[in-house]
Amino acid sequence: MPPAAEIRGMSIVLLGDFDPRIFAPAWFGKNELIRPTEADEADVEIVNPEVAEFGLDWVRLQVTREHFAVDTSQDAFFEASRDLVLGTFELLRHTPLKAMGINRHEHRRMNSTKAWREFSRALAPNGPWQGLLTEPEMEDLTMQGVRPDGYKGCVQVTVQPSQRIAGGVYLCVNDHYADIEESAADPAGASAAMEILRENWQSSRERSFRILEQLVRNSEV
Repeated sequence: MPPAAEIRGMSIVLLGDFDPRIFAPAWFGKNELIRPTEADEADVEIVNPEVAEFGLDWVRLQVTREHFAVDTSQDAFFEASRDLVLGTFELLRHTPLKAMGINRHEHRRMNSTKAWREFSRALAPNGPWQGLLTEPEMEDLTMQGVRPDGYKGCVQVTVQPSQRIAGGVYLCVNDHYADIEESAADPAGASAAMEILRENWQSSRERSFRILEQLVRNSEV
């Protein structure tokens, strides 16, 4: 059996035009997107005109002028992280959004060093590197495919050595929606992206899970 994921998470990343100063814990608390006690106890890294970053017990949020991301590593809060994004941009519905990624990431402990080498060489054979590098090893592999659902964008899969589990592997699926078309009801805002998130959340989760499970099985870890 392939090794199970020991650390796994989901993130939602939006590209658009943001004012990081808005995204302080107090704003989320005031608008009942998080509990008041969570807002008071948030682990705030920074909030200024260029970047906002803070963490709660179950989610981490980072915003720059062009990038908004929420990330959780707790299965029980995957849905809550999605709801946090939907609630945020229901309030900030006029925020211009142009792209979105629904990302699944995980770290798996390999059965042995040999298993890691066999896995990496199944994905990136050493043959083409013979005579060019001494003892070549895969450090970063990204494969990209067209979307299966008619939306603009792509599905990317990244494989790297884990930085959190010694001898492990890091796997990530970036379910990327690009050039999000404007909503007729709200041509300047976030409605179209939120509709995509609402309607495709479950299928995206299932697709990314299937990709990673099958990738590991196909590579005979």
